[in-house]
Amino acid sequence: MAGGSERRRKSTVLSAWRRARHANRPRRWGRGIVASLLVIGALAAFAPVTVSATSGYDSVDGASVNPLSSGGYTVHVHAYASFDFSVGVAGAPDPSIDWGDGTSTNADFHFCTDFFCSGGDLSGTHTYPNYGTYGVRLRYYTGCCVSYDATWNVTIPRTTDTINLSTAGTGSGVIVYSPAGNSGGSVCPPDCAPQFPAGTVVTLTPTANVGSAFEKYIGTFCGKGGCTSPCSANPCTLTMPEDYGYATDVKASFTLTDTTAPVITASAKTTGDNQPYTAGTWTSQSVQVSFACADSGANASGIATNTIAGATVSTEGADQSVTNTGACVDKAGNTATAVTFSPIKIDMTKPAITGSAVKADTTPYTLNTWTNQPVTVTFTCADTGAVQSGIATNTVAGATISTDTASRSVTNTGACVDEAGNVAPLATVGPIKVDMTKPVITGSATTADGKPYAAGTWTNQDVTVTFACAETGTVQSGLATNTIGGGSVSNETASQTVTSTGTCVDNAGNAAAPATFVVKIDKTKPVITAKATTADGKPYAAGTWTNQNVTVAFACADGGSAPSGIAANTLAGATISSEGANLSVTNTGACTDNAGNAADPVTFGPIKIDKTAPTVTGSIAPGSIWPPNHMFVPITATVNVSDGASGPASFVLVSATASGDASDIQGFTVGQASTSGQVRANKDEVYTLTYRGTDKTGNSATVVLTVAVPHDQGQ
Repeated sequence: MAGGSERRRKSTVLSAWRRARHANRPRRWGRGIVASLLVIGALAAFAPVTVSATSGYDSVDGASVNPLSSGGYTVHVHAYASFDFSVGVAGAPDPSIDWGDGTSTNADFHFCTDFFCSGGDLSGTHTYPNYGTYGVRLRYYTGCCVSYDATWNVTIPRTTDTINLSTAGTGSGVIVYSPAGNSGGSVCPPDCAPQFPAGTVVTLTPTANVGSAFEKYIGTFCGKGGCTSPCSANPCTLTMPEDYGYATDVKASFTLTDTTAPVITASAKTTGDNQPYTAGTWTSQSVQVSFACADSGANASGIATNTIAGATVSTEGADQSVTNTGACVDKAGNTATAVTFSPIKIDMTKPAITGSAVKADTTPYTLNTWTNQPVTVTFTCADTGAVQSGIATNTVAGATISTDTASRSVTNTGACVDEAGNVAPLATVGPIKVDMTKPVITGSATTADGKPYAAGTWTNQDVTVTFACAETGTVQSGLATNTIGGGSVSNETASQTVTSTGTCVDNAGNAAAPATFVVKIDKTKPVITAKATTADGKPYAAGTWTNQNVTVAFACADGGSAPSGIAANTLAGATISSEGANLSVTNTGACTDNAGNAADPVTFGPIKIDKTAPTVTGSIAPGSIWPPNHMFVPITATVNVSDGASGPASFVLVSATASGDASDIQGFTVGQASTSGQVRANKDEVYTLTYRGTDKTGNSATVVLTVAVPHDQGQ
């Protein structure tokens, strides 16, 4: 470049002088200028260019970016350096530009040759083949070690490419593309001019509509390297080039194909209920046959002519048919083959139900006659008419009359239906007369006094039994035979049965079962017995003494060879609480058996009660003891028990005590009738004997006897 040769021509002296001048002058700082890139054509807006510079520049211009050309994007940068004559210092590197994409070049620089010139232009131009963001740096040197930088940040966006899609041919279809275009569309039509960023791989998939088929691509794909042949594969893949303003046309051709004849289909319905009818099935209604014409095949062209018609069949028959009239032709000229609907089977005659009846013994039953057996009615179902479809459903059933009835009939349940759906009318069998209730023989009786007697009840008289025969039940056929008889009973018996003689038969042949009549006779009176207890609950025997109240109770019991049992027992006794030697109790109330026999009264006695204690007296000999010589002296007690009622029974020693030492009294046994012993003759000592006397009823009383040793003879 010119800048390099000019610098080499400067003398070393001149360069040194300029360095000195540069060092002594005030330094000017660069003034940064920010400029926006110009958008040209369809290119998307560039991002703003950011500019900065160190001291040593008077000005730094914004970078200019030219539109994409065949070689790429061209970027031009420019700056004005202060004291640019210092660039000519010997040994300083040339100004250079680092373009941020791995390449650098020397800057173009133009300086004035005037010795006192103070500035010069620095610039450079570079072409980027691809989009991206690049940092550009311009550097010039003052000497070997001092440099000044100006920088630019340049962003080059992707290009936007357009594919113009369309369809052609006799058929129809759509072109599906993936990914979606910038506008969001993915199918043409309706979105037939999608745009994509450079570098996008786009897949085109032509899809034929029903009745059409994809045939081929029509069009040319053009890029930087020129134009290529149309797509040949389905799907087709295209890569969007880095080419400003790129657009290409792709057209998909579809063909219309239909070589398949249309199809006639038949359907039928019964006219009575308007329900679908299936060929080969039986019906009891007229059948209306209709035909439909429809195109068929994967590429159907549609129907051009449809004049087909059917007919209605209303006669009975097992193998009838209807063939369509008219024509069915599609738009390609294909004609449908005529269709016959068959077989049509019509049976309009109802089947019939018949009934019959038998008795339980399997013999036939004649209607309107009496029987004493259950009657079973059965029904049969059979098809009828000139055309018989056959029985489809036979659930007919009868019934068994197993209850009495004077006039009953049976109507079949279930259904009798032929294959055509004809339903047989119901059938009824009757009247049926059933009397299964036997007549009944009943017995009645009277006692010897002429009063009515109830069977199974007790009486103390002779019984006469008679029998009667009568028809029973809600339905009565009437009596045909009655020769029954009875009997009488006079002896005692707990259960004697009288059975009827003769026969009793009704008009249905039911024979009454023999009747029995139970008679019970008891002519023996029941017996009353008594028992007594004292107040302490112990038994009391009549004629014995007691010192407690006596309670007398009575019991009633039946007896004899045929005891009827006690019917009434209101017996009551009494409690005797007063003293006496000849007391008694006679029962109150009654004791009667079920036959009416009454027991005779009973008296309990004699009852002897003594509640008064006996009289007990006594004395001790000697009555006084002397001298007080401390020797043992024998003493004897005399005890008398007297009672004016039950009489004395016995006495016992209750205690023997001394006022001094207990050992001073000896020889007496407590609890026995002990009356002799010894006491010590100690002065002023007193000895006491206590006796209890008892009468024959257990009443008792005590007596206390004492003997003393006086202090002196005069006491």
